[in-house]
Amino acid sequence: MRIALAIFLVTIILFGCGGGGGPKFSSTNAPNIRQITGMSTPTFSDSEIAPALDAQLEAVQASGDGLLLVSDWYVRIRDNLSGQVAALTIDTTCDQSGCVAVHSQSGIYERFTLHDFGEETYPASSQRERIEAVGEKNGVRVVTSFSFDLEGEDIDMSAELYGAWMVSNGFGVLWGNSRFNEGSIESGFGYSIGAMSRSLPLGNTTYNGLMVGVDTGANRGDQIQGDAKLDFKLNFPPHERYAPNMNVFFSNIRNLRTGASYRNIEWTDGSVAENGTFDWGSINGSFYGPNHEEVGGSFNRNGIAGAFGGKR
Repeated sequence: MRIALAIFLVTIILFGCGGGGGPKFSSTNAPNIRQITGMSTPTFSDSEIAPALDAQLEAVQASGDGLLLVSDWYVRIRDNLSGQVAALTIDTTCDQSGCVAVHSQSGIYERFTLHDFGEETYPASSQRERIEAVGEKNGVRVVTSFSFDLEGEDIDMSAELYGAWMVSNGFGVLWGNSRFNEGSIESGFGYSIGAMSRSLPLGNTTYNGLMVGVDTGANRGDQIQGDAKLDFKLNFPPHERYAPNMNVFFSNIRNLRTGASYRNIEWTDGSVAENGTFDWGSINGSFYGPNHEEVGGSFNRNGIAGAFGGKR
């Protein structure tokens, strides 16, 4: 998945890491994940995924309406010399020009655009066959997962992606772990990419789909999946033109390693801008597609960094 590999490269750039050696890949336990989440067996093969994702990315870039959204980043840094551990949240803001990740105390500042997730970012097309089909649920056509390691003399770097795509929107979560002589760095964040609608639906609309995430708490790095429901309403209060808002509800949230459940996550009555985007601090998103067929975004809340998407 070129999108995912590009995100991994951004992680490398952010922490100034370099590595050597070739990647080693491992597979996820797809049947077990389907049992935990209630997904159906995929109706697509592994070999179909990369061409479909490439086509989607090219369409998004060519549309002129491409939008990249990234959640606030969770970062945990361990210094082996002092034994100190620091957990950071890197604030990330996004608009159509790109995203900026900032943590003023540590001096972290990284800007990246939709173009950075394109063809020139990570020339690793030969590795795309390692992407694995996992399942389908709630109208989201595909969920994919893969992991790989990069080993060198001074660093051992691994990354895992768990993601999904629809027609106009793809979303996922990345967890990276860099281990070197002086210590280690772990990081996780969600992303959403798609062709934004640039307007609001014409009436009340319900979207159903999935959320994916990574645990940033006690089970740090574990992948998570749940159901997503988004209710958009065009409210017309007395003496006002209108006040569009949205409720977002994540339920049936499960740890994909242990099967453990997480409490539901909910945002209520969040305002939506006339261009079809929203940003409520711990969650951001947009309507996607020429007729608002889809909605998606990223979030960081309740010890979970992740992303979501749904179809009406």
